[in-house]
Amino acid sequence: MAKYYKSRSGAVKQLNSADLPEMMSTIQAAQYLGVNSNTIGNWIRAGLLPASKFPGSSIYRINKADLLEYVNRCKGGAYSEGI
Repeated sequence: MAKYYKSRSGAVKQLNSADLPEMMSTIQAAQYLGVNSNTIGNWIRAGLLPASKFPGSSIYRINKADLLEYVNRCKGGAYSEGI
């Protein structure tokens, strides 16, 4: 089933999981979801979105499967299936 999201402009776009890299930065995840990269960081720090962090670094990497699972859990919010 296709996944859709609303961009900041309000346009409904299809999230094509085939276009996502297996591991991505917060900036890449934010671009796919149409949110600010700070929002992605907030979700990670709040424990809502799993991510890996390199030792001694502030850089997060997000697994594709974890991002898609998070999008699926957000039903009823800005993201939904089959709009």
